[in-house]
Amino acid sequence: MLATHFIFRYVAVCKPHKLYHFDGNKIYQLFIPPTILFVIWTLSIYFNFGPNQVKKDFFRLVAWELYEEDIDRIAFMGPLYFTRMENGERLFRFPDLLGAFISCTIMTICLTTCIICAFKTYRKLNDLTIQMSDRTRSLNKQLFWTLGLQTLLPCITQYIPVGTMFFVPLFEFDFGRIGNLVGAACSLYPAMDPIIAIFMIDRFRNFVLRRELHTISKTSAVNEERRSTIPDHII
Repeated sequence: MLATHFIFRYVAVCKPHKLYHFDGNKIYQLFIPPTILFVIWTLSIYFNFGPNQVKKDFFRLVAWELYEEDIDRIAFMGPLYFTRMENGERLFRFPDLLGAFISCTIMTICLTTCIICAFKTYRKLNDLTIQMSDRTRSLNKQLFWTLGLQTLLPCITQYIPVGTMFFVPLFEFDFGRIGNLVGAACSLYPAMDPIIAIFMIDRFRNFVLRRELHTISKTSAVNEERRSTIPDHII
C-alpha cells in the first residue's frame, strides 16, 4: 500500500495530465497490483511455510525449552530451509526456500518502487521551473517527507526485522526469545504511522499543538482592534 501511495504522488506531481486515469471508480485500479501481491504472499506463506511432521519434530525441543508448549497442541508457521542427515550433509527443503524467495521478491519490488517514485518526485518538486504557488509547493513537500518517513518506518519495524528472520536461519543462527522482537516491532508500525502525518503536516501539527487556535484568536483580536479605531461615521 505504501508503494501505491508513492505511485499516486508521483503521478500527481510529475504527470498531472494523466490523473484522469484515476477519476471516479478508476481509482480502484491502483489497488489491483497490491491486491495481487497480497494474494501471492498469503498463498506462498500458507503452502510453503505451513506445519508438517518434519517441522514439528525439528521445533519440538525449541518450543518446549523457550515456551514450555507442546508443538502438537499449538498452531505455528515458519520456514525450515534444510535439515541435517545422519552423515551431517544438508538436505535442502525447496518449498521453504521458494517461499522465502517469493516473500523477499515482493518486499524488494515494493521498496524499489517507493525509492524510484520518491527520487523522481523529489527531483520534480525541487525544479524551479514548476509553476506552483508557495503554499502548494510547501504542501507537496510536506506530503513527500511524510510518505518518506512512512516508508522508513516500516523498513525499520518490518522489512529489516522480517528480512533478517528470512535470511539468518540459512546460517544456522539461533534467535531464541529475541525472535519475539520481530512481532513486537511489526505491531508498532500501525500505531506510529499516523503520528508521522500528524507532526509532519503543518495544519495537523498546529491543530494538535493548539497553535492554530492561538493564531486565529490573535488575528481576530487584531481585526477587532482595527475596527475599534475606525470612526463611527465611516462605519
